[in-house]
Amino acid sequence: YPLFLYHRKMRKNRLEFLARQFNTALTQYGQENLGGLDITPAQSVLLAYLLERQDEELSLTEICAKTGITKATISAMLKALKNKGYLIMEAVPGDDRKKKICLTGRAYAVQSEIENRLKKRTECIYKGISAQELAAMESILERMTANLKQETARRKQHGENTVQAGKAI
Repeated sequence: YPLFLYHRKMRKNRLEFLARQFNTALTQYGQENLGGLDITPAQSVLLAYLLERQDEELSLTEICAKTGITKATISAMLKALKNKGYLIMEAVPGDDRKKKICLTGRAYAVQSEIENRLKKRTECIYKGISAQELAAMESILERMTANLKQETARRKQHGENTVQAGKAI
């Protein structure tokens, strides 16, 4: 590689490493920040999302579309929250496949605590970052995500293998 191409390649790899480091730091912070509650950071975000929309009838499909999280992941988190007593799933009359998500008293009891902890996390993450920088970062991350989704769809459409030796490529 010519030196300038090497640096460009390293810069791109650096962004991927930084994204992974951010995810790890976010998870660690969330675990420490949620001390005393029996839910994971991801479950707390989903529960806060459901509490914010408590007057809406939300389906699994709608939650996935709004959050960008897969059905399998949302289903697993809903099951865990149900098992911990934060919600119940009720059958929807006329459609055996659909379930209505109903929050319990336990969810409402921790609502303000979760909101406060998530607010502190948000303040910590965005400290020293301007609104303009946040908007630019959001736009860039949306484009990067769209690029990956488009490539995955293209590979799937052309029958290309997207997994090699158990690792995504």
